Amino acid sequence: MRPLLLLALLGWLLLAEAKGDAKPEDNLLVLTVATKETEGFRRFKRSAQFFNYKIQALGLGEDWNVEKGTSAGGGQKVRLLKKALEKHADKEDLVILFADSYDVLFASGPRELLKKFRQARSQVVFSAEELIYPDRRLETKYPVVSDGKRFRQQDVFMFLTNRHTLGHLLSLDSYRTTHLHNDLWEVFSNPEDWKEKYIHQNYTKALAGKLVETPCPDVYWFPIFTEVACDELVEEMEHFGQWSLGNNKDNRIQGGYENVPTIDIHMNQIGFEREWHKFLLEYIAPMTEKLYPGYYTRAQFDLAFVVRYKPDEQPSLMPHHDASTFTINIALNRVGVDYEGGGCRFLRYNCSIRAPRKGWTLMHPGRLTHYHEGLPTTRGTRYIAVSFVDP
Repeated sequence: MRPLLLLALLGWLLLAEAKGDAKPEDNLLVLTVATKETEGFRRFKRSAQFFNYKIQALGLGEDWNVEKGTSAGGGQKVRLLKKALEKHADKEDLVILFADSYDVLFASGPRELLKKFRQARSQVVFSAEELIYPDRRLETKYPVVSDGKRFRQQDVFMFLTNRHTLGHLLSLDSYRTTHLHNDLWEVFSNPEDWKEKYIHQNYTKALAGKLVETPCPDVYWFPIFTEVACDELVEEMEHFGQWSLGNNKDNRIQGGYENVPTIDIHMNQIGFEREWHKFLLEYIAPMTEKLYPGYYTRAQFDLAFVVRYKPDEQPSLMPHHDASTFTINIALNRVGVDYEGGGCRFLRYNCSIRAPRKGWTLMHPGRLTHYHEGLPTTRGTRYIAVSFVDP
């Protein structure tokens, strides 16, 4: 039986069915080419050791030869691999993974890797890319495939994939430790973890139009934040503690005068303005483009803040227009549990939303048509996050 061949995203995997009593992973050998012990290579080795992979580096200490008129390396990887494979030609049960190592980490163990390969149900499997880059004019030169992704990198001519998401890297190089809930600031460094922790599990359904409600004309209501996101944002604001006085004088804004004041804390007061803009771009802008066809936002804002309503402090808000093209208003806690009353009334339509759902946002036009007021909070404390987008 000849070894089977699998080309992984950054390398090749040769796989044969293990026989006898040996575990399949006992017959797995990882080959890689590394002429120098770079930091990337050392990370690769550490991840391999963590998951108990056996690895063999080819070409250590050799020069990286680039001949005139050839691609980088001049096929050196292929020559090194071919030479290494000759030594294993008679090993029917051997599994060989050939992969890059300078920019690769293992995210799971050998059993998971072999399981994914078998699920491909093919003797030769290549991982591929969803998009062709950098020249999309070459797209027609690639055959259409019935399964997997279509586009391989240059000089590779197989198009079947067994690529599966097994994990992702967590970057801690710029992790902040100066806030109460530091993970809130990780939207740039660790966007996948940030999304999993803070974006509502049904957001993608809303983006597909399946969970969007219209409680009032041109007012849309959909899930956006998890319970954790709501709780941590409220706790972060209370921890900061510098709530405005709720009067017209406000040195935080241009001109120093607020026509319709609230008791609030601005995102820029806690150093969260850049992260909030990223959130608007990534998760609010796509919804805007679907719900208001033909309008495209860059999610610019002058005012983004968390408002606090209390019966003995500021229970409600007078009728007003927002200084925005559109506004989002996210409920950060739960009516009937954390407070009673509250909600929003659009006067022109005599339409009210009296039971805002925690983690859901209202999205509505700001100027001219949607004159509205904040209804009285009669017990407890109500929190909302508000952004006046595209002022």
